[in-house]
Amino acid sequence: MATTYFSLGGDDSTQRFFSKTKFPVSFPGLPTIIPHRLRRKFRSTKSRIRARQSPTSTITHLQTSLNPLETIRSLRTHQWSAWDAQYIFLAILGIFSLSVIQSPGPFIKTLIASLLLLSLLVPVTRQFTLPFLPIAGWLVFFYACKFVAGEYRPPIWVRVLPALENILYGANLSNILSVHKSTFFDVVAWIPYGLTHFGAPFVCSGLMFLFGPPGTTPTFARAFGYMNITGVMIQLLFPCSPPWYENKYGLAPADYSMPGSPAGLAAIDKLLGVDLYTSTFTASPVVFGAFPSLHSGCATIEVLFMSHTFP
Repeated sequence: MATTYFSLGGDDSTQRFFSKTKFPVSFPGLPTIIPHRLRRKFRSTKSRIRARQSPTSTITHLQTSLNPLETIRSLRTHQWSAWDAQYIFLAILGIFSLSVIQSPGPFIKTLIASLLLLSLLVPVTRQFTLPFLPIAGWLVFFYACKFVAGEYRPPIWVRVLPALENILYGANLSNILSVHKSTFFDVVAWIPYGLTHFGAPFVCSGLMFLFGPPGTTPTFARAFGYMNITGVMIQLLFPCSPPWYENKYGLAPADYSMPGSPAGLAAIDKLLGVDLYTSTFTASPVVFGAFPSLHSGCATIEVLFMSHTFP
């Protein structure tokens, strides 16, 4: 192990020396791990962000052509790479989901798939549909989970999350919070959980599209979609009962025939006198999808993108 010395100035009599150790082992840099195409995209996006291009440049660079031949020509000149394998994955996910879905029928599913392919063929709609594909794949896959038979699903974990709460917090916080009810706190919790969660992606996308550097919104859309696809896959392979299940059934074994529950959002329906959440959450395609929490995941990715785009 080599040691070098450096000084902090001063005369020879008062000069102080400090040692700095150099390790002979060199670690591979991050660029050697990340694929070249991904590094190039990152550098391009980073340079645009640092350049602080005009927000209107996103709008002025929008394609307005309706000629499908331009899309075909761009496909012929496109340099294919491993990065494009994501579209093969999305195609497989879409075909699987449409095959599993029983309602609507084949005619409606064929019509939806045809409209999607048509929007990818026309340049003016392709620029929006292409980055939206991961989100569309997530929505279709999430709905398709409703039709996956219970005999093909793994057993439901009922005790895992309550046990983790006791280990991490020393108590079952879900039960404690559900006991103390208040209309004021119901409304306070409803705003981020029942309103902001569904509207924030559109607001963040609009702000980044209008005022952020070009290319930010498509990147956000892809990251948002793939994050939710990953979350639903984990929920399907590792089903965990949500907090309302323990309050309603205790730690009794669960099965996939059980309906969902709006839990605390039922109080909002009662307060407003309308059915906003009760029927929707009761018929949820993924009843036992408490882990991971996509409410937390969506909020986290929105904060990360917004704080990076508007520091």
